[in-house]
Parts: sequence; C-alpha cells; structure tokens
Amino acid sequence: MTPEERMKNNLIPFEEDAIREYLDSAIRSWRKKRDRSKEEFTIAKSIDESTKNILAEAAMAKYYIDAFQSVRMSLFGELLVPEKKDLTNKE
Repeated sequence: MTPEERMKNNLIPFEEDAIREYLDSAIRSWRKKRDRSKEEFTIAKSIDESTKNILAEAAMAKYYIDAFQSVRMSLFGELLVPEKKDLTNKE
C-alpha cells in the first residue's frame, strides 16, 4: 500500500526507525524507573506514602517493559538488549 493509499484509509505510515526508536525509548525509560525505585526503596528507612509510590512504580515498570518488549518482538523479531549496567536486572 502506498503512502497515498494509507492516507485515504486513515492509516499512519509505518516508519520502522521511528517505531523502533519510540519502543526503545519507552523500554529504557521504564527500566530507569524500575532501577531508581529499587535504589530508593533500599535507602528508605520506613514505609511511608512516598515509599509506597516508589514500590508501585517499580511493580508497574516490569509490566510496561514486558509489554513494550513484546511489541518490539512482534514488529522486529528482536528484543532491546539491556545496556551493560542493566545486565544484572531480570526483565
């Protein structure tokens, strides 16, 4: 289907690089939230409202990472490999 045909059918043109960049950015962002949350929880001395929010964000991060990785695998047949500092974290 040509870009013109897509426009007529109200479809967004699929641009592989743009989609891959979006997914990779989202995965990295959620990895940072997951890792930051783990570090902040370790530092926290008591379970207060802030700590509960940190734990909730860490729990959500795993599922967002899994979801974006699943889309990436479906579209491109590969996962985003963790950066060297992320290799100790399991997804």
